[in-house]
This record gives sequence, structure tokens and C-alpha cells, in this order.
Amino acid sequence: MVGKEASKLLRMLALLYALSLSVACVPGVSPAPALEEEPEYSLTPPGADEVGAGVAFPFHVDEGGVLRVLAVQAPGQDVLAFYQKQLADYGWEPHADTLPNSGSEQSAVSWAKGRLHFRLAFWQGLDDDPRTIFSITLYRDGG
Repeated sequence: MVGKEASKLLRMLALLYALSLSVACVPGVSPAPALEEEPEYSLTPPGADEVGAGVAFPFHVDEGGVLRVLAVQAPGQDVLAFYQKQLADYGWEPHADTLPNSGSEQSAVSWAKGRLHFRLAFWQGLDDDPRTIFSITLYRDGG
């Protein structure tokens, strides 16, 4: 049993590492603490658990951003519908996703509100983990 748990932990770490290939995550260091106070940053679908968080430095974004990794026992379509409704209620509009895909992402969508950007990415989960794994990244456009 211990071996199976260790194997699961290693696969989760590999997933988080793959996530870090598309954005650099630096837990505990925030170039943009105000982003963590945006209400959209705390939006969480019902039943979702946070499995990681940190500071994100998307490749072409100077100011950095904040990142959360979550897991939920719901299909990705339900997660997407949740964010579509919630973000529309906050005045966000769909926006072309301009961040590079790390190759481990299954898909990603983005919204914008002024200089703020919200990115929802779905990740390939672990073999024995039926949950939907996804990340949200909130960042401010440097332009």
C-alpha cells in the first residue's frame, strides 16, 4: 500500500512539474499580491479541492500572475460551464489564449477584462485518479 501511495505522489509531482513548464511557479513569492485579492482568483467549482498554488510567470507577461491547481469529481464540461457563467457575471469576455501549451495540457481557454487575463487549463490526470485536474491563472497584461 505504501508503494502505491508513493507512486501516486510521484505521478502528481510529475503532473505539477509539467504544469511548471508552461509557467514558472514560485510558491510564497508574489510580484502581484493584489491579484490574489481579485474575487475571480478564489472562484472554485463546487466540490473542487486545491492541490497546488503559486506565482505564475507566463512567458510573455512581465508583471507575473497567480496560479491555482484544482481537482474535482466532475467532467471538464461542468468546470468550463461554471467558469463561463461566473466570469460573465463579473464582466469577463472570452479572449484568445496566447500562452504556450506545455504539451501536457489537454485544452485551455481564456477570458479578459481590461488588462486582466484569466486562463483555465485542463491537464491529463493520473491513471488511477478519476478527478478532472485543472489550473486557473490570473495575470495582468504588461501592455
